[in-house]
Amino acid sequence: MEGKAVLHGDALPGIVGEFVELATRNSEACPAAVLATFLVRFGVEVGTSVYYLVGDTKHYARIFVAIVGESSKARKGTSSKPVEKLFSINSYNSCNFMGDGKHHSFADTSPGPLSSGEGLINRLKDSEYDDINKDKRLFILDEELASVLRASRREGNTISTIIRRFWDDGNVEPLTKNAPIRTTDAHVGIVTHITLSELHRRFDTVEVSNGFANRFLWVSACRDKQVALPEPMPENELLRIQERILDLIIQAKQRTRITLSLEAGELWEKHYPDVSREHPGLTGSVLDRAEAQVLRLSLLYCLLDGKDTVEVSHLKSALAFWKYCEKSALHIFGGSAGLSTLAKKISAILKAGEKSATELHRALGNNPRKEQIGAALGELIDLEYIGVRKQPSGGPKPISVYFVLDSRN
Repeated sequence: MEGKAVLHGDALPGIVGEFVELATRNSEACPAAVLATFLVRFGVEVGTSVYYLVGDTKHYARIFVAIVGESSKARKGTSSKPVEKLFSINSYNSCNFMGDGKHHSFADTSPGPLSSGEGLINRLKDSEYDDINKDKRLFILDEELASVLRASRREGNTISTIIRRFWDDGNVEPLTKNAPIRTTDAHVGIVTHITLSELHRRFDTVEVSNGFANRFLWVSACRDKQVALPEPMPENELLRIQERILDLIIQAKQRTRITLSLEAGELWEKHYPDVSREHPGLTGSVLDRAEAQVLRLSLLYCLLDGKDTVEVSHLKSALAFWKYCEKSALHIFGGSAGLSTLAKKISAILKAGEKSATELHRALGNNPRKEQIGAALGELIDLEYIGVRKQPSGGPKPISVYFVLDSRN
């Protein structure tokens, strides 16, 4: 099986690391899940005044996250509580007032469930009576991704399509003949939870192929330690962090276009081939918005550092968290449920013994083309299902022999 994702320290710089450490110090909360939830919520608070431009497309501090637990004991829900507390302490009437005339209004929040696309639009809908500056920020913490997957399979349900539009640009206007509604410039952040077994039962290739899955960062969550008597975060430490976060939000909302520094641009060019590489099978479809996801993350880390330019450190942090999400996705979708049909057939054949590509072609009835078999073999190798070794052929070139890796069986 694809190895466990490990969160690199680069993903936890400065105030980000301080909060995640505080949130997990005396609890069983998963650090990666806390980080993911925190980044989504911070991005929602920032709003749409600040963005990063890729070509003619604006990317905002807007990400969606799906937290996947190995079991119900992965403490997925525990990860959200510290973030909720961070953004609620000392709040009243949805506002926080600070010294020097500064103030910040918190975004609206919703516990879900995400069962209807029209219901989501209605929460943020335009109206001829609305003030032009109506706040359309919404943080959704839906702890039942399974309900979204069930709803998306119902005939006529538009939840999957509408969620994709909210990730893209926040402008949604479904073509309905009865009571048409729309929303413009909405800024929605989503955190949703599910167990691995439930995901494999509910998910199908439609959600992968239609682009729903690749709008989300997939985060593996597990219980790294046991804490019989968890303790709340110390109020004095939490208050100091909250004050700094609020100041960073206010700074961010005063900015507009964010660019990469010269050095960060050079680093991005260096890492771009790896970030944008194709993954085989269904996993590739889940990861094929990697470039946009990394740039959105780098924007978040830039704003959390109080800067107006994405620097090398911010891009390194984004790449570190992306690597965790990428590794998580390979683990989550890299099981047999995520393999192509041909890869499954080849895997079953190899379980009976190692074979060369020629022998596999024969075992498959001489039907698939050489390039199709090669793609399926690459898929299995990338997901660490099989290995390959060279052996003498009796001719000028050795032949490749494929075999099942014991670690996947």
